[in-house]
Amino acid sequence: MSDINMNEDMLSAYVDGELNSNDRRAVEEQLAASPEWREVLFGITAVRNSLRNLPERDAPPGFWESLDETAAVVDIETQRSLKKRRTRWVTAVGGAAVAAALIIGIVVVPRTENSPPPVGIFSNRHAAQASKGGSPIVNLASVATQNRFSR
Repeated sequence: MSDINMNEDMLSAYVDGELNSNDRRAVEEQLAASPEWREVLFGITAVRNSLRNLPERDAPPGFWESLDETAAVVDIETQRSLKKRRTRWVTAVGGAAVAAALIIGIVVVPRTENSPPPVGIFSNRHAAQASKGGSPIVNLASVATQNRFSR
């Protein structure tokens, strides 16, 4: 006797002729040894035959059109759902990009620090311009900055 995992799906496949020769042989051995499985097989066969013997009926008028309309509505709803998801995704990515740009702008962009103005350069320029006018006091300013005099 073969070791087989016997279940109703296996019996249904047996009835439909879907098993390979080894599995079919194992099911037949199990059926020969077990009256319970033979009863289950009888039930499956009875249901299968009853369903196959049902008369074919035509669909009611308008059924196929209704089915097409339902499929179209489902398709439109699916498209709307996808569009909403896409919009949310784009919004999230855009927000992340703006946040990244702000962080980069704050961290990476060099800050202007308080630096002393180039007083010596300004003083020399002023002295050069004032010396043309002949004012003796103005001439002292350039001497003071060159010698680093202070108050």
